[in-house]
Amino acid sequence: MHQLPLAQALTSALQSRRSTADISHILSLPYIPATTLHDTLFGTLTSHEVNARNHIVNSFSIVDVMGAAVEIYR
Repeated sequence: MHQLPLAQALTSALQSRRSTADISHILSLPYIPATTLHDTLFGTLTSHEVNARNHIVNSFSIVDVMGAAVEIYR
């Protein structure tokens, strides 16, 4: 599965329980296209789904993804 760099960074941060503030800051900038935001969140949700289907432990939850989305929206 190919992901955009921001989706990879967000997925990696969520998986390792690191702060997503730097990624959220980039995605909340007014000149970032909505498609970039969509593709980043979609890629992260897809990674969550794949991890859940494969029963990968120590992965992030859907709540973590939603938390990141709320942080971006703020």
